[in-house]
Amino acid sequence: MHILMDMEEMVFYSLDELNRVLWEEIKEENRKPFNGLSYSRYDRFLKEEKETLLPLPPNAFEYLERKLVKVAQDFSFTFDKIHYSMPRKYLRQELEIRAGEKEIYVYNKQGDHIRTHKRSYTPKDWGVIPSDKPAEYKDYGYWNVPFFQHKVSMIGPNTRALIDAVIQKSWYPVQPFRSCFGILRCAEKYSPEALERCCKDAVLAGKCNYSYGRYFVGE
Repeated sequence: MHILMDMEEMVFYSLDELNRVLWEEIKEENRKPFNGLSYSRYDRFLKEEKETLLPLPPNAFEYLERKLVKVAQDFSFTFDKIHYSMPRKYLRQELEIRAGEKEIYVYNKQGDHIRTHKRSYTPKDWGVIPSDKPAEYKDYGYWNVPFFQHKVSMIGPNTRALIDAVIQKSWYPVQPFRSCFGILRCAEKYSPEALERCCKDAVLAGKCNYSYGRYFVGE
């Protein structure tokens, strides 16, 4: 406590500067002999404790956030608003993830490590491992481009045009499927006619994206 009292009148302009002085004060304090004794805390450390210390781990401790996730129809799970791809065999399965600062570790129900993804911090980003990409449309399940194109074609040409634009903008084949599904649900929530009118406005305005359809279809 007296160390802080000794520093009470000092002025510091950064936390690093304060810590540097504080460590010097502690170092000096530890080398002062105990009252009535010929040795200090530091002397006792060297004589009795230093040789029992174990080496520090090579890597710093990393906190891992744990969460249960489910692999969706687009062959990805979502964590912190970011999608991470998974192979087809894990479709609809519940998995456990352990998210660190730089990587996300994926485990199956048996606790076996099955995948490591580099962690992204960009909202709506996709962490993709190329081998996860389905080879053919039949490998996609019922969520695939022909499925969505067929569904929206029954609503109207403008809804089809919006869906086609959303699909064409996507760099990863399954990436637009959630947006396509969301657009289809707008027809259920409001009406096919309302969705077609909104998509017509989007096409004319050059704003063929999911967000436009989602926020304006109900107006």
